[in-house]
Amino acid sequence: MSEDKPRPMDDVKEGLGLLLRAAKTAAKGIPTDNVENIVVEGAKEVGRAFETVASTIDDMWNKATGSSPPPADAPPADAPPADAPSASSTAAPSDSAAPAEDADKPPEASSTSGEEPRGPRIG
Repeated sequence: MSEDKPRPMDDVKEGLGLLLRAAKTAAKGIPTDNVENIVVEGAKEVGRAFETVASTIDDMWNKATGSSPPPADAPPADAPPADAPSASSTAAPSDSAAPAEDADKPPEASSTSGEEPRGPRIG
């Protein structure tokens, strides 16, 4: 009568044993002579799959937001415009002038060593 009851642990042991046996048999059938070529081809396939997924997500995003992808020859969004002067060509304010932040502070609050105070500004 004890055989009529299901025994989950015995089923798990038997199932894992069968899985391990199948894995060992499959591993013996893998060709090992051109492992490098197999790995390279597999990596290429994974890369193609990632590109496909990324382009599908991009297309779905553009469709959902109603935006169109930027043209391929467009500069990145964070790049300065081509006709804007570069940061190195603009004149920097002289060191003798006090920054605008220090103008409303009392003189004792400013740094005496000439360096900017470190840490967060409170208040």
